[in-house]
Amino acid sequence: SELDQEKPVSVLAVMLVLIGVEFFSSLEASMIYTALPTVTRQYGDLQSTGWLISAFVLVQAATAAIGGRLGDIYGRRRMICLILVMCCAASTISALSSDLGSIIFGRALQGVSGALLPLCYGIARQISPKDRLPFWIGILAGCYSASGAVGYLLGGILAQTVGWHAIFYVTAGVALLLL
Repeated sequence: SELDQEKPVSVLAVMLVLIGVEFFSSLEASMIYTALPTVTRQYGDLQSTGWLISAFVLVQAATAAIGGRLGDIYGRRRMICLILVMCCAASTISALSSDLGSIIFGRALQGVSGALLPLCYGIARQISPKDRLPFWIGILAGCYSASGAVGYLLGGILAQTVGWHAIFYVTAGVALLLL
């Protein structure tokens, strides 16, 4: 496996990175919800701005279903890095766009973050001693859930203070940091 070919790695160090990846993944999903009323006021059409959520969720569901398999074929770490690059580019597209269609396109592309959870679980399964695996899976799942709450709060704060485009700058920055 790709991790076995490298120097021995600290389980804790790898898991801390995976926790960061899961935090990011949930942040990508949740920050838009509390910013949506602000976006809707700007564009004046809830049906159209609702696609900021729908497009993301559709892509997220599709990539979650195939993400683990792509990691098996091409390497989990490589796939996580590719997804983080795609998410950073997608966030940047949405952050810099004023056209709603382009923002929706960026949000749809951010949906590839749905593949991160199965990829993180795969790496955790690969590096963790079997007796500690349930602990690490619980930590990853808990981090994903907790980050959702942080995303709701942070998305609302950013939308009200700095502007809703800021949520995309934050997710682009977090993706870069994780890379």
